[in-house]
Amino acid sequence: MILCIDIGNTNIVLGLFENKKLIKTFRIRTDTSKTFDEYGIMFLELFKYNHLDYHNLEGIIYSSVVPSLDQIMDKVSLNYFGKKALAVGPGIKSIVNIKIENPKELGADLLVGAVGAIMKYGSKVLIIDMGTAITFSYVNEKNEYLGGSIMPGIHVSYSGLFQKASKLEDVAFDDCKNVLGKDTKTCILSGMIYGSTSLIEGMIDRYTASFGALKVIITGGESAIISKYIDKKYNVIYDDNLLLDGLLALYEKNS
Repeated sequence: MILCIDIGNTNIVLGLFENKKLIKTFRIRTDTSKTFDEYGIMFLELFKYNHLDYHNLEGIIYSSVVPSLDQIMDKVSLNYFGKKALAVGPGIKSIVNIKIENPKELGADLLVGAVGAIMKYGSKVLIIDMGTAITFSYVNEKNEYLGGSIMPGIHVSYSGLFQKASKLEDVAFDDCKNVLGKDTKTCILSGMIYGSTSLIEGMIDRYTASFGALKVIITGGESAIISKYIDKKYNVIYDDNLLLDGLLALYEKNS
């Protein structure tokens, strides 16, 4: 079994692969205050609760956008699983040729997403990852990562709105049946859903205008809902496990 770990600003997603098949996923809250012992015990409990034998682990790989957790994850891997974790970062071998001005600046999650997209869907692809930030990554037909766009995620944007506008109440991110809101709550929800969808569609239009026809893959915690509202003419593929599959591909290439 291979344990793949995607450490994001909001959540940590763990994927367990056996014979290249994803057999189990876990999602826990990212907490920089936890020690490596706390994370280690938590991971072991997840294995135990799901009747999984961690002794069968062959290796561990992780990508992280939270530098303070990198050393913690290294210790968890060594002290609780007896494995030296492979960290996605500078020097790792991949199928992607990074063509931005400073390749070392590329986030590990963006590289992993690009690898996963190419492995599963082929070249010339736009990857949209909706999490704490909404990121767009463009990879051309030569598997060259040319760059992208970054903007605040939906929760980040609206948490700022609620903090600045005292009369607006926090609204849960959920499905919205009608673009026309009838009260404050449904007006905000309409903006969350239809406004964010229009943003995504508009960015796809701009990338298509610049680079021609391309495949569009959407992933990340907030994409499960938004993907349902994107016009079908865009042929957007929703893939919840894109980064986990990318991590497995990188593990196999570097182990």
